[in-house]
Amino acid sequence: MLENLFFLPDYSIRLGNTCSVNNKPHIIMQRNLLCTIFLFLEADKGSNSQFCNLNLKDVILTRNITNQGFQRDLVSVIEITFEDHTPCNTCWFMLVEAVPRGMYVDLDQIKAVESFGAPKVLSYEEIDVEQPAYLSPEHTILVYSPHLMTDSKHYGTIHVDMPIHLRYHRPSRDTDVTSALVELQHPNVMIRCQGSASGNEFDLKDLYQAPCDSLNTSMCAWQDLKYRMNNGKQLQFQVPVGQQNHTVIISIVTFAATISGVLVLLWDMHLPHKSKIT
Repeated sequence: MLENLFFLPDYSIRLGNTCSVNNKPHIIMQRNLLCTIFLFLEADKGSNSQFCNLNLKDVILTRNITNQGFQRDLVSVIEITFEDHTPCNTCWFMLVEAVPRGMYVDLDQIKAVESFGAPKVLSYEEIDVEQPAYLSPEHTILVYSPHLMTDSKHYGTIHVDMPIHLRYHRPSRDTDVTSALVELQHPNVMIRCQGSASGNEFDLKDLYQAPCDSLNTSMCAWQDLKYRMNNGKQLQFQVPVGQQNHTVIISIVTFAATISGVLVLLWDMHLPHKSKIT
């Protein structure tokens, strides 16, 4: 995802310079992310003395979906194996999720369940939870996981359980089409660690500057983490789609049910109510 975002020849992002993006349709949706979230880090190594390069053997990402219907839970598990010696003692992880137009994340819901272990989420774009899929844009969110202590371990596991919602789709004129396909791309996994950086080399081209946390009060250097998928396929969702040829009968049934409810209420209001005398 980051390769598609940052290394296209259509634009350049440099620290201290203006973000220049053309108006080609395939990158319009990324403009806010490119110009406001990430800046390519071109500082020298001395300015990143607080960044600790983690010695990694293997990184595995597993993604699963739980629950049914229009509200699901997206479960991401990051399994990391360290080298025998690592100079880092604490690491933080951030998932860069490209959310398709047929899906959304309810930021208010996530804030309400943060105390129950939900991740913290930052979005630079307003997310309209009422819009159907055909009126909604794609958007990118930053998902922050709990920190991981690495000073006395050779492995670590991070669980990120985030509620997601599927949007309603436009009714179909084709009676053979009963569902729409929504695909969720693999995320970019970013990492930043603290510790003694002595003797550890890292490539500045793999570093990006992004908010340290969901509060968005400071910027930190994050490294793009290379990983392998435990289940390589992208997550797919089948969303039920209504039929346009059902519009008339649905309208008639809805109107009839409404009128019947009104008549019942009016009849009940005008009935003589006998009071019980004791």
